[in-house]
Amino acid sequence: MQETPVEKINKQLDILSKAVNHILIKEYIPSKVEARVLKCRNDVVQNLEIRSLKAQKYFNYCQQYFAFFKSRSYQFLFNDYSLGRFLYEFDENNHLMSYNLYWNPCPFSPEFISELNKNEIDVIEYFDSVEFNDKIELNYITLRTPIRIDYDRKYNGVNKEHHPLLHIHYQNNNTRAYSKKIFSVYGYLLFVLENCYPDIYQNKCYKEKVEALRKLDEETKPWLKCQKNDEMSIFGQRIYTEIQFK
Repeated sequence: MQETPVEKINKQLDILSKAVNHILIKEYIPSKVEARVLKCRNDVVQNLEIRSLKAQKYFNYCQQYFAFFKSRSYQFLFNDYSLGRFLYEFDENNHLMSYNLYWNPCPFSPEFISELNKNEIDVIEYFDSVEFNDKIELNYITLRTPIRIDYDRKYNGVNKEHHPLLHIHYQNNNTRAYSKKIFSVYGYLLFVLENCYPDIYQNKCYKEKVEALRKLDEETKPWLKCQKNDEMSIFGQRIYTEIQFK
């Protein structure tokens, strides 16, 4: 029986978790796989009295990072305690309906994490103990923008002219840079490596692994497709920033 796209993507995540284990990834939580959907196994614990911390409003807030972290709502925990989250959805014809690929940077500096380790404080336990109203010293904090790579064929909001169907969020929850690339899991990791972990990406020791990922990404293109239609041109007409890929 032929593998479905969801099954193939799930296998990609398993392959990646082993291929870059120790180099980049500290922990891998297998996805929840349904008929046509792949998503995080664990959802964010919801406080019914406040707006969900998964909401777009909290895109660049530390509260969202800790909501994901404490709920273990991620597939990849990177070595620097940043988070990788993946959601893919397909239609009955195996065409891509939507995806949401997230890199959420750890807000604590490498120096602070080293200090925790030096003092034999369990980093994960410490992160779990952080409360949203805690006051944290500035020298503990590092500033990096979250990155979210989105596609939503079903988008029907009022902001079509500022909302390309294929786009990349960074810096602000309403920043959307246009991108023609359809991202496999391998493509996501290559993008994150090059832009968020350049010391690893540029290290000659890992050149073969990077090129192997690039080859695997190319092999994904024949089956990871979105259904194009004439209406796509009406989306993102006021967006002039485009992120291009070779």
